[in-house]
This record gives sequence, structure tokens and C-alpha cells, in this order.
Amino acid sequence: MSGCAGINGYVRTENDSWDIQTSVGSTALFVAAARALEAQKPNPAAVDPYAEVFCRAVGGEWADLLDGGAPEHPLKTEFGEHFVNFQGVRTRYFDIYFDAAAAAGVRQIVLLAAGLDSRGYRLSWPDGTVVFELDQPRVLDFKREVLAAHGDAPTAPRKEVAVDLRNDWPQALRDNGFDPSKPSAWIAEGLLIYLPATAQHAPAHEWFGSRGWWAVSTPLPYQLRAFGRPVPAPDSEAGVMTGNISLVSAIKD
Repeated sequence: MSGCAGINGYVRTENDSWDIQTSVGSTALFVAAARALEAQKPNPAAVDPYAEVFCRAVGGEWADLLDGGAPEHPLKTEFGEHFVNFQGVRTRYFDIYFDAAAAAGVRQIVLLAAGLDSRGYRLSWPDGTVVFELDQPRVLDFKREVLAAHGDAPTAPRKEVAVDLRNDWPQALRDNGFDPSKPSAWIAEGLLIYLPATAQHAPAHEWFGSRGWWAVSTPLPYQLRAFGRPVPAPDSEAGVMTGNISLVSAIKD
């Protein structure tokens, strides 16, 4: 679990909704663009080929950014460079997590607030795996239509669960075939910042640990150094972001 507050100043409102270039959708596109820029590096921490596909489908400054243009884009700033590094190592962290879960026999994968997460298309899932993607309908439609037009099919059956996570998403998940009695692997990537403030102030590894989970927390600076990425100065904007983020995985039998 991780957060990325302050990307573009977006604050949730009571009845907001998804659109790929506005509202929370613009954050998903921003993150996808960061993953696409990471993939262009000589030694990327992670390669998400579909991140570029999404950006080019939207076009405009998002496509220009990948072609070396859009000089005023926030991802071209010093903060943006560190943000790209962050997205690269975060993507790799959770890719490894899912590889381990699949190797352990887990066949139910749940992507909360799936956004433009393309793991249902780019990771190699064992036979029998089902990927559940929860998000509002328009982002799920955008992802499916863009990747279908690109000629790509998912690598495992996908169950799109069109639901606002402020509503009864556990029931919606069960209604779409999720079996709570069977093992499952979950991800809440970049979702923490949209939780109530009281929830944000409870560190994830402590929350899991107090409820019988075996949890591991990896501070983002450690993960950056492990992949040879610079750690920003603590008093910089990027340093404040980096110092407040940990990548957390947890297991419960």
C-alpha cells in the first residue's frame, strides 16, 4: 500500500466521478505517463508497455510528453523526475508481490481502484486465475476499449466490477464471482490518499499487524536505493513525498 499525495492538487468531493482527463482520472493518467517514461530509460525498474498505449490514446500533451515535448508538463520538473522513479520502483515491488502470490497458488487477484493498472494484460497468470478490477465504469470502459483497439487480450479472465469504492464494493465483488473462502491477493496502489484522514494516520503495517497479519513495510527511500535511483533531499517537495511513503505487503493464513 502506498500513497502519492500532491500530484495535481485533486481533492475528492461528495459526488465526483471518473473521467480519464479530469477528476481522479487525471491522476491515473499522470501515473500511467510516469510509468511510460520509466519504461523509456536504459535500465527501467519496471516496464509497463500499456502505459504508453493509454497516453497515446488520449493524445495531446500526454503523447507529446513521451516524444520529448511538453516542456511545461509537471513530469518534466525535478519533482516529476523523482515521481517517475517512484512509480518505477513501486510498480516493480507489486509485480514481484503478485508473482509470488501466483507461485503460492493464489488464483483470485483483486485490483482495488484499478485505474489504468494493466497487470491483467501484462503479467503471466497461471491457468485458473481470475483478475477482479474494481473501479467506476468509465475508466473500465476506457481501458478495455483502448487495449482491444490495440489488439491485446487479457492474460487471464477479467471481471470488471463497476462500483464506486465509497459504496458497498465488497458485495459488488461477491456478486461478480469472488469467493471469500478461497485465497486471494489484493492491491491498493495509490489509494491511501483517498481514505479519510483518520485512516491515513494509521500506518498500514501496524494496522495489518494488529489484526493477525504478517506485514512487511519497505520505506520508499530504501526501495529507490535498491534500484540505483537517487533519493531526493529531505527538505525538497519530492523529499517530503518520498519520506512519507512506504510500500507494504501483508500475508494472513
